[in-house]
Amino acid sequence: MLDSPTIWQLYINTLSDWAQVPARDVFSVTAINTFSDLGDISPAVSNLSMFQLGNSVPAPGSNYSPRSSLFVSYWLYLTYRLQALGSAPQSLFGATRPAPDFELYRQLVNSQHPGNVTVNYAYASNAAATSGMLNTVHEQFKDHFASRAPALYKALDGCRRANLQQVSDLNMLCADNALAGTRCPLYRVAQWPQMLHEWRYRPALSLFGKPMLKVLDRVKIDLANTTPAMSGRAFAALGQPEFITLNPEASPMACSAVSMSLAMERFGTYAINPGPWFDMSQLDRSQAKPSPDAPDFLGIQGAMGLLPVQALIGFRPTLTLHVSSLAHAQSLADSVTRVGPFAVKAAATLRLAAGSTGEVNIDFDSQDCDLPVLLGVVSRRAQG
Repeated sequence: MLDSPTIWQLYINTLSDWAQVPARDVFSVTAINTFSDLGDISPAVSNLSMFQLGNSVPAPGSNYSPRSSLFVSYWLYLTYRLQALGSAPQSLFGATRPAPDFELYRQLVNSQHPGNVTVNYAYASNAAATSGMLNTVHEQFKDHFASRAPALYKALDGCRRANLQQVSDLNMLCADNALAGTRCPLYRVAQWPQMLHEWRYRPALSLFGKPMLKVLDRVKIDLANTTPAMSGRAFAALGQPEFITLNPEASPMACSAVSMSLAMERFGTYAINPGPWFDMSQLDRSQAKPSPDAPDFLGIQGAMGLLPVQALIGFRPTLTLHVSSLAHAQSLADSVTRVGPFAVKAAATLRLAAGSTGEVNIDFDSQDCDLPVLLGVVSRRAQG
C-alpha cells in the first residue's frame, strides 16, 4: 500500500523515462492541469499559454513553480552587461547627449511588466504611459553602445522591439478571451499546432487494438490517508496535493483500500523556443561580464538559473479505480474530484471487472479530456 508522495514519485519517474530527460536537466511535474489553453481554438488564447510556458523560469525542484520572467530578466541582464563597458566619453557627444540612466531604464522595463511572469492586461495601458520615456532613454543606449558593442546593443534593441505593440516577427497576439488582447514577446512550442490537430482528428489508438500509454498500472493506495480535510493540501517537501483528491463533503468510507490505473491516449515532448529577440550566446559569461552590482542572474537560484526547454504534454487521460464492492464504488464515484494532475467529472462509469472476482471498476473522464494538459517542464542550466 503506497502513500501519495510515493505515488507522485512513481508518476514523475514514469514521465521522466518517457521523455528521456538527460541527467543534466531538471524535470518539474505540474500537479494540476496547467496551461490547458494550449488547445484553445483561438490562436491568441493558445499563444497566451505558450507565452506563460516559455516565459516562466521555474524554481529548481521536482514541483513546477514559476518564479521569474525570462523576457524581463534577459532584458535587464543585458543592461548590466552594457553598464560594465562604461559610457562613451562625453566629449564625443557634447552636453546634448547625456550618459545612459541605467537605473531609470530598468525601472521603466519593470513598470511595463507588472507581475513579471505572466501577462497582466493592465500592462498595455502601463506600457503606453511609459513607452515614450523608455524610448527616450533607449536612445541614450543607442548613442553610447550601438557602435562600441553592436551585438550587445542589437540584443537590447530586440527586447525593446519585442515589447512594442506594433506587429513584428518578435511578438505575437495574446488574449485571455476573444475580446481582450495585447502583443507579447514571441515564444513557440515546436510543431505543437500540427501535432494537436493530429491528436484530435486521428482515430484513438485503442480503436486499433493498441494499448493506451500506461502511467500507473493498478497501484494500491490507502484512501484513509486522503481524508476530506487533507484533500488538496500540499506536502511540505514536494509541493503536490494528495494524488487522489476527495470532495470535502464526502462521507467516511468503510473500506479505504483501492487500486488505481492511469493511462493516456497520447503523450509527447515539445521544444520550447523563445523568439528571435532572445540570443543564447549573450548568456555566455566568457564574454563581457555584467557590472559588479548585477544580481546573480545565471546562478541556480538566479532569475535565469534554469531555462525551460521542453514541455511534456498529455491528451485524453483514462482514470480508473479498482475496488472490491459495488457500494464502495458508488461512494467513490461521487467523492473523487481529482486524480493526479487531472480534474474529473462528477459522473463516473461503473462496470464489473472481467471474471467472477466481484471487483468493480470506476472509470472517470477528465474535465479536459479533449484539451491537452501540461504534465511537466524540462529545464536546463543557462550558459555561464
